[in-house]
Amino acid sequence: MPPSCIIHSNKSVVQAFNFPRATLPIGMNIREMMSNVPLILAMLLIITLIPPVEKITWLWLLIIPALLLQSLFNLGVGLILARIISRVHDATHLLPFFMRAWMYGSAIFYSYEKFVTHPDLLAVLKMNPLFNVIDILRNCILYAQPPTWQSWATLAVWALGALVVGMVFFWQGEESYGRN
Repeated sequence: MPPSCIIHSNKSVVQAFNFPRATLPIGMNIREMMSNVPLILAMLLIITLIPPVEKITWLWLLIIPALLLQSLFNLGVGLILARIISRVHDATHLLPFFMRAWMYGSAIFYSYEKFVTHPDLLAVLKMNPLFNVIDILRNCILYAQPPTWQSWATLAVWALGALVVGMVFFWQGEESYGRN
């Protein structure tokens, strides 16, 4: 179940009890974040054991704030989608297509260096919040280089912006959750 379906899937709880509805998407976001911890640890273990071996540096500590910013972004987007999907449940069928297109546009399967000769495309790519998470993690883990301040700034603006917009948008529909 996508985290954004949380209001629709817990409709009976939402109708039966009076509580802040935002706790549902927040709880789901925390659960998803915690379930990824073993995967991240396994990935780090694999890249330190299988050749070519990556050396552990102090930059690996920057994984924590990068993933926290990603979680804030995820929460903001999840809150927006939770309100939309509580009204139009069929929107869940479109999510996999948008997620796949977004992933392909984030340079996860290819190197972004091919866009250096196309500055406009590179600028658009660097505005993608998922690209910035991947760029920060690649720099810290694989290249042992400090990430650029622009990557941190872009990710922070996206994360905090999505969180604020998501909280306001979700809160505006608070009274309508669980009805019809």
